[in-house]
Amino acid sequence: ATVFSNNGILLQPNIISKIVNTDDSLYHQFERTEVRRVLTEETALNILNMMISATEPGGTAIYARAPDVTTAAKTGTAQIHDPETLTYSPDHVLASCISLFPAGNPEYIIYIAVDNPKSGQFYGSSVAAPSIGAITSDLISAGLASSGKTTFLIIPGENTKSIIIPETIESDQ
Repeated sequence: ATVFSNNGILLQPNIISKIVNTDDSLYHQFERTEVRRVLTEETALNILNMMISATEPGGTAIYARAPDVTTAAKTGTAQIHDPETLTYSPDHVLASCISLFPAGNPEYIIYIAVDNPKSGQFYGSSVAAPSIGAITSDLISAGLASSGKTTFLIIPGENTKSIIIPETIESDQ
């Protein structure tokens, strides 16, 4: 998911972004390390736009979005391989959803996978996406994430250009 939000560049994962002293002064900041380009900028932006549209009305990931934040998400439902029959199991599925937000400058990537859900529902859109929407809303409500909205535009043409236009939202924090 980071590839889509970083213009097609694969980044080295960091678990820790910084280390601070007991007085909250910075001891060490870990830098962003680019590994390599895996997608063109245009392809990465197209995929990100599709993931954003999946969170809009009619999209499969609509329940992954939170109010007032542009969210990009992809749901998934997969049959699990049965090692005894060497086929896909008709009654064992993995329901999942991955989300990044705010989509224009992600602060969080959340992935939820539910192995063989028992609720009677089994699609990622109805099993995993609502949990992501709730987590996203809670992070914003707690002041741990930005609620900035971003609009993505693709201007068609022979030399396609990608433009990101941030929308400013006032915050009391």
